[in-house]
Amino acid sequence: LMARDFKAPADHKGGTWWSWKPAKAALEQLFMEGRLMISHRKGFQKVYDLAERVLPSGVDTAVPSEKEYIRYLIEATLRAHGLATAREMRYLRRGTRDKVKEVLAEMLEEKILVTVKMETDSKEAYYVKPDYLEQALTTSRREKALHILCPFDNLIIQRKRAAQLFDFAYKLECYVPEAKRVVGYYAMPILWGDVFMGQLDMKADRKGKELVIKQVVWEEHSKLNEAFRAAFNKKMIAYMQFNDCETIKGFDAWKIKA
Repeated sequence: LMARDFKAPADHKGGTWWSWKPAKAALEQLFMEGRLMISHRKGFQKVYDLAERVLPSGVDTAVPSEKEYIRYLIEATLRAHGLATAREMRYLRRGTRDKVKEVLAEMLEEKILVTVKMETDSKEAYYVKPDYLEQALTTSRREKALHILCPFDNLIIQRKRAAQLFDFAYKLECYVPEAKRVVGYYAMPILWGDVFMGQLDMKADRKGKELVIKQVVWEEHSKLNEAFRAAFNKKMIAYMQFNDCETIKGFDAWKIKA
């Protein structure tokens, strides 16, 4: 069932984003407890169901110990980022500081992790698995790839990390008053290899089948050479098609043609 399948009390006043009716609040609480799961969506509506009817029977549902949970956080962070500080590992997880510190010390002693010094102003230690470090040092650089990142991409979701490691200051401006925005409502970072080249504010007009580029703001260090221009052209055409658009409007990105 969806939240809309449950009636609100006669005296319920909705109208705002978080003005949930009691049934919606209960569904979300049961979802957070793991008693309900989301089987699929219909538009923006979540379809809730009993966990046992959604979760495969072979999944281990035993509650982990605190130490197992903390080790999972550490392992998951390193799988996603390669290396990270203790602060980044406990990001948005209150009350885990001391335990993360304790488990990291154990993993260092067991030689599961090592620390490295970064060429940044950060005084925090960065942790990495030895095999990850060895792979990074011995693997030849791959051909540069260009990516247009969602503002919530793992690479930039921790803004301080992005600034320290990539010298890239990013701010999601959809929460900023329009008059104070620098790039735009939903600016998307442009990543070329391991360098952030700039930010791109776009909107897909699906009715008119146009991808509207409102603004592009380049970083001062960006070198817009022919290789980058060709990659950017190719990526913009792919992004246009992904959004079911047929033309690109608002920016002559080196004569983009589908």
